[in-house]
Amino acid sequence: MKIPRPTLEHLPALSLSVLRDLTKAEGEDESWVQPLDPDELVVVGRVWMAKGQSIRALQKILRGTLEAKSACAMRH
Repeated sequence: MKIPRPTLEHLPALSLSVLRDLTKAEGEDESWVQPLDPDELVVVGRVWMAKGQSIRALQKILRGTLEAKSACAMRH
């Protein structure tokens, strides 16, 4: 049985799950993780679609998103 690729429809739930996993892997409490803002989901979705909608690609995109958000937070 072949499992279909996830689509943009799945992105909000998938991104939240991946963000929690990434946070937990870093040894941090994943309970503080919030869903991405709608604007962030649009940008992540565009990149993710261009990368073929794989979970591995989504992990990389979200890791970069977290790093960028962290860098912005440190400057403010």
